[in-house]
Amino acid sequence: MKKYLIVLALIFIGTGINAQTYVKGYYRKNGTYVAPHYRSSPNSTKNDNYSTKGNYNPYTGKSGTKDGDYNYSYPSTKTPTTSYTDWYSYTIDEYYKKIDLPTGSMDNYGNSISYVYVKTKAPETGKYDVSISDEEGDMYKIADTEIYLKFTSYYGYAGYGDKGILSISSYSSTFYKEP
Repeated sequence: MKKYLIVLALIFIGTGINAQTYVKGYYRKNGTYVAPHYRSSPNSTKNDNYSTKGNYNPYTGKSGTKDGDYNYSYPSTKTPTTSYTDWYSYTIDEYYKKIDLPTGSMDNYGNSISYVYVKTKAPETGKYDVSISDEEGDMYKIADTEIYLKFTSYYGYAGYGDKGILSISSYSSTFYKEP
């Protein structure tokens, strides 16, 4: 599955950023000349800019180095009212965000694709009362957010919603499944 996500991310890098704008050469106020170049078209997000981490500029061959704007909803924090330490626990490997691709995007085999999963940062440290549901492959979606996650080991079927506590510390994340 990791190879599949990497391939999809590479496809996203290669085909997902196809809206571009040509910029004519110009002089900055300090006298520095900026050569003509292409940039991603302006819009309301930094996540699809060539210079954003995880993206790549096809004209220069350089990978992005700047942080994107991860403006998406997090689960609301809640101090659990019951003891959950004896519930089944599952360690979370990574968090992801689903990125919709422009119409007409294709993978390396010419198949039409409409989205990819891109790694993202974890929600803030804390304890969250959440529900997770099955997604494609070994992905799970945190309800009422735009966050997806993968576990380090087999979790099983969550269907339309397993409830539990998502505990996030500075060094790890654990989902405690409500019995």
